[in-house]
Amino acid sequence: MSAELFGVIGAVVGAMIAGFAAYLGPIRAQRQVLEAQARRDQLTYYDTKLQHLAALRTAPRHWYGLIQRAADDLLAGRQVDPTWFDSEISAARREVAEVQDGAWRFGLFLRQTPPGTNPREFHRVGADRPNVTEALESATSVVRLCIGTTLDQDSRRRIQEALDHAEEKRGALAQLILDQVTLAIDDRARLSSTL
Repeated sequence: MSAELFGVIGAVVGAMIAGFAAYLGPIRAQRQVLEAQARRDQLTYYDTKLQHLAALRTAPRHWYGLIQRAADDLLAGRQVDPTWFDSEISAARREVAEVQDGAWRFGLFLRQTPPGTNPREFHRVGADRPNVTEALESATSVVRLCIGTTLDQDSRRRIQEALDHAEEKRGALAQLILDQVTLAIDDRARLSSTL
């Protein structure tokens, strides 16, 4: 009888182990699938973040390039078409605003000056961040005021100072972006090594 009892107990324990394995096996497989999908989603996030950071760097550079081109023409005594300038600057301004508006998705908070606001009267959280928009707006205003006029020494000096200030702010933003790119690349590489 004891052999039969041990046989029944063994069969019951074996059935419990088999049932437990049958239950845990698919759960483990499902967890592995979900973890792999989460890693792929994170890789997609980092790829998108890197693309956005690249756009965040190039959009202000394009705006600055337009200002620089007009300033170079003015300083060389060439005429600048005000309609062209206004149109190109407006498009560049929109591009910068769109890119900066999307930066928050990646934890990057940039100061921006709302349209029609005097930059000197506008302050908000993020004062430690380089306000490229404000510097580009200021340089745009200085250059725009000089279009259609004869430049005197003071106008030339103001143009150069505005360009220098905008370039300084662009450099500060570029450093901030470079730091973010480095972090994103490191995080992505760490994540890729687990796939």
